[in-house]
Amino acid sequence: MKTAFISAFPPEKFYTAGDWSSKLEYLSENTGNWVYINSLRKQINYDIEAWLGDPALTGGDYQVGVMPVSNILRSGYEGTLIWADLIEKTKFPIVPVGMGAQSFHGQTTPREIVKSLKPEVVRAFQRIAYQTHSFGIRGEQTAECLDLMGIHNYRITGCPSFYQYQDGSFRKRKKPSGDRVVFSLQTARKTTGHIFEMGAAAGGQWIMQGRHEGVRYLYSDEKVSDKFVWEKLFLNKKGAEVNDFIKSNAHIFFTLDEWEKYLADGRFTFSFGMRFHGNMLAHLAGVPTVWIGHDLRTKELVSALKLPNVTLEEYRDISDIDELMARCDYRDTEKNYFHLCEEYVRFLEENNIAHKFELHREKTNE
Repeated sequence: MKTAFISAFPPEKFYTAGDWSSKLEYLSENTGNWVYINSLRKQINYDIEAWLGDPALTGGDYQVGVMPVSNILRSGYEGTLIWADLIEKTKFPIVPVGMGAQSFHGQTTPREIVKSLKPEVVRAFQRIAYQTHSFGIRGEQTAECLDLMGIHNYRITGCPSFYQYQDGSFRKRKKPSGDRVVFSLQTARKTTGHIFEMGAAAGGQWIMQGRHEGVRYLYSDEKVSDKFVWEKLFLNKKGAEVNDFIKSNAHIFFTLDEWEKYLADGRFTFSFGMRFHGNMLAHLAGVPTVWIGHDLRTKELVSALKLPNVTLEEYRDISDIDELMARCDYRDTEKNYFHLCEEYVRFLEENNIAHKFELHREKTNE
């Protein structure tokens, strides 16, 4: 059975982009997209890697297409129309993996998310569902959105980046310490300042993932403004203080190899923050990690995958990093890992996706 690995990002445009701004654009403004894409790439066997608009997909003799996706079920996103159009031209199903819903201001329920979608987008999702056995989705909120759209052939699998151990045996994490901290944040959130202050007080390293003035300053002499510090980081500081921290303690990585090497070999003893995949990559490197659930997609994922987390509301009442590290409890993750792997493998197999997992229930955790 021939399999096509399909990405929404045209790889040749990214690899030929000469500047940081273009690279970020071709990653949909989030370097974390590399994490789930590359995780799925490592887990399956495939015959061709192509992007969504690649003409090779319509002319090839494939039995299934596998497409890593993220929060595509959201207001304003119409990439599903391209996807549905491609399906009309191919003879094989295209299976989404890691699909999730995302809410914006004024949308607090799955019903409100679905209501915000254009009718043609809903029809596109229905068309995609019709041509495949099941969707691989992030969690319960996404499931409720799909049910409201009349789509019921899905399996909750979380994110492919979670399935690091292909034998189903979860490796224990060490206890966290505040010696060498790495953190992430989402700008323009009222709790952003609290996260920055906690990370900076610990001498932590800030890994950026999206476009903002701080990233620009890493690649130029154009310093961050006081307005950015006040309105995007919610800090009661002058820009000069933040500029100094950025030059000495901030990073952004445009290749996974570089990012993984930075986190490897026990370099860090604790990771925390708001970016799901930034935290996940630290977790994959063996760094004890706490996710801060600040939006629907993050809350949905940490709940489905039983990852150590605090809600945004809980985090606001945490005064120091020691208190946060006390919430870094992996017992539920370890307890549920094999079952979650089983569910993920069922999803892959029911869609005829060749994979590299060999689960062994009897194997003890290392």
